Amino acid sequence: MIALLAHAASGALPSHADIRAAYLAFDATRNGAIDAAEWQQASVALFDLTDKNRDGAIERTELGTNALIREAFPSIDEGRNGRLTRDEFIELRDVIFRAADIDRNGYVTFVEYELLVLLRRTGWTDRNRDGRIAMSELETVLGQAFLLLDENHDGALAGDETAFLSPESIAAMDPRHTGRIAPGQLVNGYRFLLGADQINRNLVARETPL
Repeated sequence: MIALLAHAASGALPSHADIRAAYLAFDATRNGAIDAAEWQQASVALFDLTDKNRDGAIERTELGTNALIREAFPSIDEGRNGRLTRDEFIELRDVIFRAADIDRNGYVTFVEYELLVLLRRTGWTDRNRDGRIAMSELETVLGQAFLLLDENHDGALAGDETAFLSPESIAAMDPRHTGRIAPGQLVNGYRFLLGADQINRNLVARETPL
């Protein structure tokens, strides 16, 4: 199931406001971090919401527009009966939580969640097969993401192409306020926000979008 995020959902990314609202729905304690208990509580609520006929399992027809789970359905349907039990569903959600917890501290911060949303859309290859979105993998996966996000192929992200980013992310990636984010700025900006060495901050400042 680790490979599930590699088969990402298609379609437009949600806006920053939508991502923030979803994150706050998880963060029940409002402490700026989602722990495993909060994630599981939200996952149970999501299961109950999706299980429209209340029979304790989710059929493919009940998945609606949840593209990630629709893609994952064959892999997590351990009974191969066309139904996901609550345990199977929660197991998938736990895999996603572990992947999103990049620094392995048991919490998913907003930056980690924003990155999870991005990679669910653009794809992630778990090169070291540790079930995590590792810092060492960011250059590759964000390079791939950039190519999909750069819809007009002008070599920079601007305008609606950055609508999913929080103001904090944009400030870290575009310190000169050019309104354009180059590939390296996307990578090193995220690395800096995730706690990488200050060198990544310096690399962002040095790079100039085309």
